[in-house]
Amino acid sequence: MSEIIRVKNRENKILEQFDMSFFKGGTSTEKNIKLAPLKRDYDAGLITIHCGCLEEEPLLSIAYYQSTGNYFLKKRSLHVHDEDCYFSRNGNTYSNVSSEYESGVKEVEGNFILNIHPLDFLKQETKDNCNASSSSKNGGYIRKSIHYLSIFSLLNTIGSHAWNRYIRYEAGKNYPTKTFVEIYNSIQSLLSKYCIGDLPLKEIFYAGEKEGKVFIIEKSVGFKYGAFTMLVLEDLPTELNGGYYIINAYNPNKGGSELRKLRVRKEILDKEMEARRGLEGPYFVGGFVTKPSSKEIPMFQSFALLPISDYGAPIQSSYERRLYNELGKQKRLVQRPTTSYDVNWNGFIPDGILIDTEPKTILEVFGMSENNIIYHQTKIAKKHHFSSLEKYNYWDWDAYKDDQIPALPLRMNK
Repeated sequence: MSEIIRVKNRENKILEQFDMSFFKGGTSTEKNIKLAPLKRDYDAGLITIHCGCLEEEPLLSIAYYQSTGNYFLKKRSLHVHDEDCYFSRNGNTYSNVSSEYESGVKEVEGNFILNIHPLDFLKQETKDNCNASSSSKNGGYIRKSIHYLSIFSLLNTIGSHAWNRYIRYEAGKNYPTKTFVEIYNSIQSLLSKYCIGDLPLKEIFYAGEKEGKVFIIEKSVGFKYGAFTMLVLEDLPTELNGGYYIINAYNPNKGGSELRKLRVRKEILDKEMEARRGLEGPYFVGGFVTKPSSKEIPMFQSFALLPISDYGAPIQSSYERRLYNELGKQKRLVQRPTTSYDVNWNGFIPDGILIDTEPKTILEVFGMSENNIIYHQTKIAKKHHFSSLEKYNYWDWDAYKDDQIPALPLRMNK
């Protein structure tokens, strides 16, 4: 089932397309500016609104709730949606009003408050108390929310933020190197802004010092939390010890000369590798670690692998890695969006944004067969929408059809 929303005119021509995520999160005022004229045209019979689950039928309408001053995407009651569709699973309306932690992160006065599941970062004794109280009226530590930030999303958010910040402010003078030092230092500089409650991650960060540092961090917070870490993975582990893999990771400022051993349960690492579709390194590896005793190797209580390019940019496929490696080789100023922060993107997220062209250039990499129907529908929608934006140039690489990366857009003269 495709989560693409299409707006068509009377001649059945597509006028505009949205990713379903456009209708949640973000600022209601911005969404209202876009939805108000659609509501007007819909009421005038000039357009129809189609859900991706059944392209032939106009299954949706736009409603305006005067009490909130917001517009909503609404299911037309006479039509039945596919069983996997949002409107089949969740009811009649899709609100454009964001919940407090819609993406698992809430920005407050320049800081980022993280909604991480307690089981990912609390020590065992605190988890037990948390679980015991979670059924109480107040809900204990566990918020009544499905919008938890996964550990992978946490690493990707921080890693992408660090990359984007460095590219914007530093890369013109000193481009990131294959040592990862520049991006790692950018990561560390941001950790004071990412908080669990009022606790900055910087205060519980384990940067690959000696093992005893993990215990010191845990003690500093009353053994309530594990230590947060984010290191470069030396290589994928093969050593098993009592149901655990032993991994070697390092702080790039040490040049790989001081490897640290960390344990991760076999089933967790196997699941991560499956989720990353077997992508080879390099990786950042991270999560929350604890040191159960003085004789034991620190252990991940939550864990994720973040694939990166040879220059430290987070990537999500082998084709993206090739593209970002080529961009790095040419020292191009490319940023990595993790959210659809421009309302004109209609909820779609580009694979990259070149900021050294005028105007900026949206980059897209397509790497799957057209037999994958949902992927292909999303590909068509993104290509149609992004190429229509006057505010941006557009470039794409259909890697499934052509193994060679097309010529990149020329950078503007300085």
